Amino acid sequence: ALLQQRGGDEGWGESSGEEGLRGRAGDRHVAGPLLSWLLESPERFSAFCLLLPGSLLASLAAHYSQLSAPYLDLLTAWGSRLLYDPLQGRWDNSCFDKAELSWEELRERFDCLCRGPAPLGGQTQAALELLKAQDGDFHVCGLSVWTDLLMEVEKSLRKEVER
Repeated sequence: ALLQQRGGDEGWGESSGEEGLRGRAGDRHVAGPLLSWLLESPERFSAFCLLLPGSLLASLAAHYSQLSAPYLDLLTAWGSRLLYDPLQGRWDNSCFDKAELSWEELRERFDCLCRGPAPLGGQTQAALELLKAQDGDFHVCGLSVWTDLLMEVEKSLRKEVER
């Protein structure tokens, strides 16, 4: 939260004006050590990402480049642990004892990243395409989590363009 906006009661998001995502000069001195502390522990970073909404994490990843790769790696790890349940026709967590994202949450977070500003949006979509290719480059739902995620994200992006 401190990374996004320090002080004030304007709430989250870009409505806080000039200082929203760009921050004040003093914030840069706080952000560096805070990001280092956050990223030095995978458990801490995972817990942080589980607690914040995807839209806020996408904003942070767009603003703090050192956050984007670890966040994408974490989402990739979570996605790799999803298993397809053919009886239910959906992706489910394989480790119920671990705090991880559901299919819906993972899709929403990848969607937020792909809608992010350049270069974040393009890098995220390229990462999904690479993961899909590494997983067999399937074009059928239910065989690869990356195929299904990429298809959902592309569908969402097309809908946005049509509006």
